[in-house]
Amino acid sequence: MKLDSMKPKSDINKCPKTSGMYWLYRKNDFGWCVVYVGISNNLYRRLQTHLLNKDFDTFFYEEYDYQSVKRREKQLLRSYKNNSGILPPLNKKIG
Repeated sequence: MKLDSMKPKSDINKCPKTSGMYWLYRKNDFGWCVVYVGISNNLYRRLQTHLLNKDFDTFFYEEYDYQSVKRREKQLLRSYKNNSGILPPLNKKIG
């Protein structure tokens, strides 16, 4: 994912109401940090709820059919944990 693909929080209103996977990012002293990875059958609705209860600065999403997105989320979280030793700060478990 390229940094120029990240979207400001204000663009959540432009998200599709389709299924997909999304990443929430927060900026820290070292750059952009993934703080949450999630899936939804309605990206627009799910990201709207995160505006109220998750601390993030920007986001990115990809549209997928819902069955594919469940597998993709597990793969990415396992890869993230294998590379960094931990899950993104706001993710509590894989799957």
